Amino acid sequence: MYGAKPSLDDQNTQPVRTTKLLVVQAEARDQRLITEAIASADCEVVFRTALNDLDLIKAEQFNALVINLLDVSGSALDVIGRIKECSPTTEVILISRSADEALWLESIQRGAYECLSSPLDSKELRRIVLNALERNRPA
Repeated sequence: MYGAKPSLDDQNTQPVRTTKLLVVQAEARDQRLITEAIASADCEVVFRTALNDLDLIKAEQFNALVINLLDVSGSALDVIGRIKECSPTTEVILISRSADEALWLESIQRGAYECLSSPLDSKELRRIVLNALERNRPA
């Protein structure tokens, strides 16, 4: 059952996994845009204004993560590496105000699913987030 809240399956009493998205975004305008873009997506969304440590990612299994490069400590490439180390299956979508193609290429090589430039295009954002969630959907 895709995107349902955890419940028990009557036949095997196994919990049903929820599709989860973590959004690390400090700017209220972009938070609203992300919320609107994925409004009909059947997933649990957790918002944070900063990613100070990886405890949340270690504690919970997120299918995808949308993160603004302004909202992380350390270099973008280090952050991708740390996220992928503690949660290899989480699809990482980066948002940057910079259109630095070298950074984007290196980010993809280090494990990022996609890189987007700000200001965000809601249709493109929706397509990318939904594809990332589908790619890493619970079985």
